[in-house]
Amino acid sequence: MKKGLFLCAILLLAAAIPATACEYECGDANIDGQVNVGDAVYIMDYLYNGGPPPLDIDLECGNWDNYLTLTVHDVWRIIKYVFSEGWPPDECPPTGPPIDPQVDSTSTLYYTDWIPSGSSSAVIALTLHKDIDTRVYGVSFPLRIRVHGEIPTIDSVVFAYDHFVGYTVYEETGDVAIGMVPLLTDYDWIAKQVAFVYVSMPPEPNQRTVTMEWVNLTPVQAPTEDSSLIPMYVNSYGGAAKPLLEPHCCLVPGDANTDGMVNVGDAVFIIGCVFLDCLGHECENQIDANCDGSWNLGDAVYLINYIFRGGPLPCCI
Repeated sequence: MKKGLFLCAILLLAAAIPATACEYECGDANIDGQVNVGDAVYIMDYLYNGGPPPLDIDLECGNWDNYLTLTVHDVWRIIKYVFSEGWPPDECPPTGPPIDPQVDSTSTLYYTDWIPSGSSSAVIALTLHKDIDTRVYGVSFPLRIRVHGEIPTIDSVVFAYDHFVGYTVYEETGDVAIGMVPLLTDYDWIAKQVAFVYVSMPPEPNQRTVTMEWVNLTPVQAPTEDSSLIPMYVNSYGGAAKPLLEPHCCLVPGDANTDGMVNVGDAVFIIGCVFLDCLGHECENQIDANCDGSWNLGDAVYLINYIFRGGPLPCCI
């Protein structure tokens, strides 16, 4: 009974809000009378975790950038406004031209493209590589996953960082939408781990191939003018880039000796590779822990810094 009364109160409150104008400040997605980090959390929860939608019927209060609907871009703008006194809109709801993301192909999202023989579960590592070293403020990736052409069970997504993250799994189609807005984190890099997708499937005696492609998912992606949906990351200038999607061979980034773990043994293995050779390694890219395009002593130092000093995660491209 209490739950029913609560839902009725929510519906009455929503009905009382004009559909053509926003009585509250733009960005106030949870309509508590102020714009703060709580609104960013509210939008992320709605987009990726099945949380309640903003109470404004037309989503106008949450849609701060006037870009058709809510996206990770709105979350970024709210955080920038709260912590950096970023530019707020002059009108609420905005009436000027929308802030339309600029789509390009200067970046690549790499993914693990194989599963060992006999395995009934696997982890697919996602690494975002950018041509320009700019800070990433938001990630919004809709992916369709296949294992040897079959739909796997997507068990979970583990993020490299835990600031404003969320994901939605579409079990029937093997799709997953991934969202992340790093906050107060050193996210200036050329290549770095974004997330790990854990999947399971019936075991097979042979090695299997993993494939991924971009798909259209709502509400986690905002439609463009031609009704297509774009995967994107938001950079420090507020622009958005659409990455290419490419496979790589790494199962566990940084696991140079392929024992399933990342530890000092991998740093020792890399040192041995440098001085004694490592030709014939199952995945030589897995030795390149810092993703600089080659493997050398710098990768061993990178792993030691990660293991003992909490340095950045190893990656793989």
